[in-house]
Amino acid sequence: DIISDLHIDQWDTKLENKFPCGEVLHFPYKFENSKSKILIIAGDISDNLDLTIDYLDKLSKTTKYSKILFVDGNHEHVYAHPNLYSKKFIYEKIKKLNNKKIVFLPLQPFKINKTMIIGCNGWWDYNKKNQNEIIKNYSYFDGWMPHLNKEDAKDYIQNVLQTADDDYEFLNILINDYKKDDNIEKIIVVTHTLPSKYLL
Repeated sequence: DIISDLHIDQWDTKLENKFPCGEVLHFPYKFENSKSKILIIAGDISDNLDLTIDYLDKLSKTTKYSKILFVDGNHEHVYAHPNLYSKKFIYEKIKKLNNKKIVFLPLQPFKINKTMIIGCNGWWDYNKKNQNEIIKNYSYFDGWMPHLNKEDAKDYIQNVLQTADDDYEFLNILINDYKKDDNIEKIIVVTHTLPSKYLL
């Protein structure tokens, strides 16, 4: 099973949401019984990384999934803006749960038989680093997080661009390494954002 963009803090009024995107409704998502043993969550569980990790932990204990493979989305980083959390920072937080059912794909590629599942957020490149596109996004935080100014938006954009480049290189290296491995027949790439044409 695969899902993304749960945004539990937008769909459950019991949860704290510092920076809601529009109206917060009360429609918590319910996982139906599934025959699948693995659940892939491709980012954006919530704006609060701690809330996201707590949700992963609860989900692993209240569903029949033997493994939950997780990739962070851009919303997992909201409380760090204009900065972004590192992969290692997120991994270490998840590791503290001591929950072997949760797999953080960016630092824990997962193999099933001869299939390797890899992933990371991916971020975006603002239309190939187009300056007009970047300038349009200087108002990214207006109305959503007004305490962040234009300079914060510029810093955020630079952080996103750098992380997008890093994620692209990271996936390239993994894919090329696994292509050379005779024990791997398929590679599944999970990203939160749309990947490049090359990766598709």
